[in-house]
Amino acid sequence: MRNLLGRLLDRSPQGLAGIARSWEVELRGPDLHHDVSLLYRTLTDPWNVALAWEGLNPVERAVLLVFADGVPRDAERQTRDIDLNPDDPLPALRKLYKAGYLYHNAASTEEPYAQVELFMPPELASVIAHLKWEQEAGDPRAEPLGALLQRMDEAGLIELARELGYGFIPAISQRAELASYIETQLTDPGYIESAVSALDSRATQLWRWLTQHLIPARPDDVRAALGFTSAELQTAVQALARRGLIWRGYGNTDGDTALRLVIPDAIRYPTRPEPSLPPDLVEIDASQVVTSDWMHPDAAAWDLLTLLRERMNRSAARLGNDAGQGAASSRRTNPQFWRGTGSTSPTGYLAFLDYLAVGLGLVADRDALAPVAERLTPWTRLSFEEQTRRMIELWRNAAEWFEGATMEPFHAWGADWPGLRRALLSALTELETDRWFTLDSFARRFAASHPAVLGAHVTVASANEPVDEPPTSRREGVVRRAAEITLMTACQWLGLVELVGIPKGPLMIRVTRRGSLIATGAEAEAEGPAREGPPLAVQPNFDIFLLTPSPRRVWALSAFAEGSHLDRVSIYRLNEQSVLRSLEAGVSVRNVVRFLEHQNGSPLPQNVAYALDEWERRHRIVGVRGSLLLHVDGEAAAGEIERLLRERGVAAERLSGDRLLVALPQDGDATAFVERIARTLRDMGHVPRRE
Repeated sequence: MRNLLGRLLDRSPQGLAGIARSWEVELRGPDLHHDVSLLYRTLTDPWNVALAWEGLNPVERAVLLVFADGVPRDAERQTRDIDLNPDDPLPALRKLYKAGYLYHNAASTEEPYAQVELFMPPELASVIAHLKWEQEAGDPRAEPLGALLQRMDEAGLIELARELGYGFIPAISQRAELASYIETQLTDPGYIESAVSALDSRATQLWRWLTQHLIPARPDDVRAALGFTSAELQTAVQALARRGLIWRGYGNTDGDTALRLVIPDAIRYPTRPEPSLPPDLVEIDASQVVTSDWMHPDAAAWDLLTLLRERMNRSAARLGNDAGQGAASSRRTNPQFWRGTGSTSPTGYLAFLDYLAVGLGLVADRDALAPVAERLTPWTRLSFEEQTRRMIELWRNAAEWFEGATMEPFHAWGADWPGLRRALLSALTELETDRWFTLDSFARRFAASHPAVLGAHVTVASANEPVDEPPTSRREGVVRRAAEITLMTACQWLGLVELVGIPKGPLMIRVTRRGSLIATGAEAEAEGPAREGPPLAVQPNFDIFLLTPSPRRVWALSAFAEGSHLDRVSIYRLNEQSVLRSLEAGVSVRNVVRFLEHQNGSPLPQNVAYALDEWERRHRIVGVRGSLLLHVDGEAAAGEIERLLRERGVAAERLSGDRLLVALPQDGDATAFVERIARTLRDMGHVPRRE
């Protein structure tokens, strides 16, 4: 085992203390493993090695360069490869061994005369080899940041990106993307100022001294000028280097390979490139656009009520008729949606409404999706405008991109979706309610103007992205696609924009009146003067004309009638199956008649009233309720259990001497109720057993 960690673990406590003294590290660990971990990080840190290199003599440096190839060497090969007098390297070898640069392999018990070999662990050999390369590369002051970042290995680049705030995800983040992010930060004067303000006093003192001296300085010169100890200088250097503010440089003139503390010109004089103008919007003559049929401005709020009613009907499905109920229910409900076409709804629309229902507290959870009855009444008392406002507010602040979940062309980690939505709403102010633009041109303009709108910590992966695509183009492509999907889904579904296609042409977009008001922060106005007269009209053919829609009327009608046509005057239809559903849900025909006559402003047509009575007589209601049968060992025990359950508010009925019937609650968790009964029986000394 030649790795550094294993070699350190093999050293004695005295040996570890000697390494710590050589590297000026104080061991304070509670155990051996803590000390070894600290030494491992110290010996594999490029800055620590570079600073320690300055304290080595030429022979020690030559020995390290020989062993940096990682090849073990016995005494004979050491003499041959080091190319010095045989006695010259011995002091250096002893010192480097005690300092933790070199290690020896254990003598083999099977070969008693095996030669002991010295070697350098691969982790340290890699750092020494990279240090040699940096010495040959020379002074990095004038190099652009992109070239500087090429000097760093993968691990160093990841560590720097994380320090600068990048949310790195293994196997997803690409090197070019990391480098682009780092370059953006280090050329931002605001970041430089923020990073410097977060430094401690010594690191700040070092930074100010280095910025005042244009010529890179050697560590010894800096230490003498500032009065730092070696440990203090090392700590200050690490603080600056960790934030990417200083880099290692070397003279590389006349054999001068002394280390310099360098502030690259790109960081000393940070400048941002002038932003390019975003592409223009492409407008299409309104005469070429054929708009779709009229849609209620609060269609999503209306559809949410329809969906909630459907969820409630499913939870109250007829006993013994559950097979195929889900599919049939879906076929029955989709035509009632404003955004339903035939027997289908837009991809992701139902999931979008379900998410809003959960967020608004109208359903219990995302798994069951069962409506919470006590919260539906206050919700239906709100106006459509207020319901839509709350839905938009919930969507705008949602941390998840739930509108794109079913069509997501990429995976994003750490994305600022509320930020994207806010910026997108603000960009809608560029549009006008009577002008049409291509969706593609709007999305491209938005992406060019807001390339970082998804946040500084976002990481994106896509299965079909070009491998060699520049990070900037890749980032803009992700923002453009996210904007397109958000506009095509949530923004359109919530009535903020209108989208139509033209034959053999692109998809067109224009902002709606509501979208314009929300984008500018103005209050929504009423759609028009209130209509006079009854809000609905019941026809002899069983059609119900909804003349003045409101959430309460839509919710009530959906309980006992089928929605057959949605328009400025929407039509609901009474039939035997719809009335049967209302009876199953606990709505009597008497209540249906009372509601219709009140809203109609007159008695129902005679044939309609007669049919309702006939349907009710044809379907007599039988209450069905679950129960728990307790078979008790002994009549005396049964009596005791019955008494105790009644004292605790549980309805228990004696069926026979040793049998009790306990009714399950109509509302609430039946499983929890059964567990409660079981605990009660155990407390009484009985053993519950399922039969």
